[in-house]
Amino acid sequence: MIDEIDSAIRALTNHIRIVVKRCSRVDPASVDRRKLPADAFELLKAKNAALCHAYAYPTGENRSIARTLQRCVRVRMMEV
Repeated sequence: MIDEIDSAIRALTNHIRIVVKRCSRVDPASVDRRKLPADAFELLKAKNAALCHAYAYPTGENRSIARTLQRCVRVRMMEV
C-alpha cells in the first residue's frame, strides 16, 4: 500500500516536472540594457516614453502609438 502511494507520488512528480519543462521558456526581459545594440536601446526608451504619455493622456492615438512600439520592442528583443 505504501509502495503504491510512493509510486503514484513519484509518477505525478515526474509528470509535473516534464510539463513545466515543456512549457517553460527563457524570459528575454532579463537582458542587460547596457549590452543592447543602440537601436534596440533607443526603441526601448521610445516605448517607455510613449507608455508614460499614454497613461498621462489616454487618447486613442497615444494608446495606439504605445501598443505599436510595444510590438516593435517585443520583436526586436527576440532578435537580440
